[in-house]
Amino acid sequence: MTEPADETRLRLILEHLPHPTYVWRRDGDDFILIDYNRAADALTRGNVARLLGSRLAETYPDRADVIRDFHACASTGQVINREDRFYLRTIGETRLLDITYAFAPPDMVIVHTTDRTELRRLEQALRQSQKMEAVGQLAGGIAHDFNNLLTVILGSVELILAREDLDADAMHDAEEIAKAARTAASLTRQLLAFSRRSMLEPKIVNLNTIVEQMQTLLSRLIGPDVALETALAPDLAPVNADRGHIEQVIMNLAVNARDAMPSGGRLTIETANVWLDEGYVEEHPGASGGAHAMVAVTDTGVGMDEDVKAHLFEPFFTTKELGKGTGLGLATVYGAVKQSGGSIWVTSEPGQGATFKIFLPAVAQ
Repeated sequence: MTEPADETRLRLILEHLPHPTYVWRRDGDDFILIDYNRAADALTRGNVARLLGSRLAETYPDRADVIRDFHACASTGQVINREDRFYLRTIGETRLLDITYAFAPPDMVIVHTTDRTELRRLEQALRQSQKMEAVGQLAGGIAHDFNNLLTVILGSVELILAREDLDADAMHDAEEIAKAARTAASLTRQLLAFSRRSMLEPKIVNLNTIVEQMQTLLSRLIGPDVALETALAPDLAPVNADRGHIEQVIMNLAVNARDAMPSGGRLTIETANVWLDEGYVEEHPGASGGAHAMVAVTDTGVGMDEDVKAHLFEPFFTTKELGKGTGLGLATVYGAVKQSGGSIWVTSEPGQGATFKIFLPAVAQ
């Protein structure tokens, strides 16, 4: 048997590489795409073939750094490694890639890529989940100890208020102390809900019934400038949850939506039966697979950027003006949903409103 020619050998090697790989040939001061492998074709969903013969300067007209890497690799023969975000025109998406440029004499640059987009997103989601768990443990410990102190304060105040020899001023001062202590106790209850240490009374409930019975309250809560709409699935599966917790979740989300629409807008509450598959669970750490009842709260407000979304459920984090929010509303939502065995996901863009989707495991009828 005769050895295969160099081009045939290169083609065999190229096809067996597991990651997207491209071959560019130097042509004067530019480079031309002359080959690629099956993995590259898969990454671009079968569209890479139309780039064959294209020039580097035409493919990446706004990426002078990429062109410099090609020339540096071809001139020095050194291997260049980069992690970079690339907009792939063939699929219309931006992907995070590990890129290696290697020179193949006499005039070719081999570009080997590894798509890190999903891995990096999962790493960030895992870090966020671990951070929320740590913050929850800290908040729960503080709330529990603080609640014990408040119990002593309230008990002492009640003893003072029971005395018959109090004058009007002393009575007023004692009542103010009691009022402040009860407000503080309310905050600790929210922290305990966030840390998933509050007491639950789960029962079989239907989310549609809860939403329907809350409509009058929600309308008053969001005010006349915000239109309330509902889209409830007629065959919604029941869930096993604490009704009070679910009402608090919906109410807190409605208040948050109202504050995101200072000039008015539309608040939509939707329910649906949803099946969360393995792909969804992999992409959303903390979610569980299977049948779920979903309640989604959508507003047409100011929306959020990625930085705000990253801190959204942390206790005391708020974008509101000083004195207009405790930063515990969404933290309470997060804790209540998690304690009920569910998960929550937020989609939002600046100026495009926000949607909070809550998934609770469905139970048999």
